Amino acid sequence: MKNLFDTDRSICLIDAHSVIYRAYYAIPELNSSSGIPTNALYGFINILLKLIKEEEPYSVFVAFDSPEKTFRHESFKEYKASRPKMPESLISQILLIKEFLRLFNIGFYEIPGYESDDIVASMAKQVVERDCDALILTGDFDLLQLINENIKVLIMKKGISEVEKYDLHKFLDKFEINPIQIVDMKALSGDSSDEIPGVKGIGKKTAIEILKQFDTVEELLQNIDRLKNKRYKELIYENKDKILFYKSITLLDTNISMEIDIREKPWEDLKEDQKNSLRKFLESLDLKSILKKLFS
Repeated sequence: MKNLFDTDRSICLIDAHSVIYRAYYAIPELNSSSGIPTNALYGFINILLKLIKEEEPYSVFVAFDSPEKTFRHESFKEYKASRPKMPESLISQILLIKEFLRLFNIGFYEIPGYESDDIVASMAKQVVERDCDALILTGDFDLLQLINENIKVLIMKKGISEVEKYDLHKFLDKFEINPIQIVDMKALSGDSSDEIPGVKGIGKKTAIEILKQFDTVEELLQNIDRLKNKRYKELIYENKDKILFYKSITLLDTNISMEIDIREKPWEDLKEDQKNSLRKFLESLDLKSILKKLFS
């Protein structure tokens, strides 16, 4: 029984970058008998199979980060600048995860110059335009900006099994602003995970209170005299160009030129040669528990 939807056409969209990182660090070092690292692969497959079992989606798509720099990196050199480089043992597993998805008949996308959450955002828009609902799995709070009546988000929390489910009602109850206002909130208060500084002196709670009065930072800047707090008024006025810039790099791109091919549960339509290839792939990496789940 699906947890979040009544429709039979819910599409799960996976933000691979954040999910894979969480699997990699949540699961202790794991290697095949030939020495190939497999902890992230093992974790990702288990997360995927759990998602399919619990949510019973009509289809699933996965989005990967591109190694090329995005417009955010080009226009803002501080963007995620202090994040450590991806470990070599994780880089090799990205290729293995893509091979598993190919063998398991699940479509995945990697587009030069775009981050995985932009790809997810563009896919979610297509899903809704085709009269389906989208359920996004991620560890990235930026994707909460997409929430509406047809788009829900599962935020991964502790380890790889605990998630927090957000629909529109829960989001409004928790944040007291509309989902799209996430970008305005971060433009004002910053986002340490992406190294967006925001306006020094304005925190998250203050930003939310301001956005209850003004729907967007554009509206705020056009009506700044209506802001009662003199100190905040001065801070915002002094940083108006930065605020608009920070919003532009926080807003996800929903218009990437791409098209997803929605097929019903393609992982259930594996041909015999595909099953044999998948079995050999898992056997070569000593993923016995995964083999048991898929072929017992």
